Amino acid sequence: MKAAVYRVPGRSHEDHLTAMARGLSTHGLRVEYFEAAPAADADFAVVWSWRVGLRIRPVFSGPILVMERGYLGDRFHWTSLGWDGLNGRARFARVDDSSRFDEHFGGMLAPWRPGGGYALIAGQVVGDTALIGIDILKWYRQIGVELWRQGWDVKFRQHPVEVQRGVAPPHVSFAERLEGDPTAALSGAGLVVTYNSNFATDALMAGVPVHAQDQGSIVYDLASHDLQVVRPDRKARLEELAWRQFSRDEISTGAAWEVVKEAMHA
Repeated sequence: MKAAVYRVPGRSHEDHLTAMARGLSTHGLRVEYFEAAPAADADFAVVWSWRVGLRIRPVFSGPILVMERGYLGDRFHWTSLGWDGLNGRARFARVDDSSRFDEHFGGMLAPWRPGGGYALIAGQVVGDTALIGIDILKWYRQIGVELWRQGWDVKFRQHPVEVQRGVAPPHVSFAERLEGDPTAALSGAGLVVTYNSNFATDALMAGVPVHAQDQGSIVYDLASHDLQVVRPDRKARLEELAWRQFSRDEISTGAAWEVVKEAMHA
């Protein structure tokens, strides 16, 4: 089997892609790097970010393994691995085993919080691949109005990447802007409202109910979709997420491939 791995020397995430190439090689797969388009005889391609996947899809019909930041814990330590899409629109191997979550993340899971608190709108990065086809600034304004009509005290947290870039915060009706780390932002929240942000996973781990507007959310099935407060059984779903992300060592040794290869074909 032949894998085409997207790697441009000197670009960001080159080390992650190199680690994946190394892990694939340990399983006897032939690896060929590409910068423009995968070789026609490649059985599958590996890319960092679905944006690259969308770029090569018109010229490559095979499965595409997408590497991205993880969902649970330190997202810079863990790398998610899904096929042919991003987050809730990707295809993942299904593993019914709680041990991985219990070992790495079990101690982080807080009980559901009781009622009360504010509604926190989680900002995302304008232009991000997860937001293709949506005017997210308009959505912020609309959802802020709806929350206010329902009687919520509304707050907004701008995505830290936009803060780092110096992007002016959007005007969100009736919303006070919160800054600082996510733990502080979640500390008084009674509901976290997202379009499809992975911040929803942080909220669920902290015991805060979530609203997710779009099926691209990795925890769409644990969220409300009408701004109501729901507290479903989280554990089994979060255990699945633990098998959708891997450390650099697991990728490099090929341990990650042992899991993700099961979902290569729909």
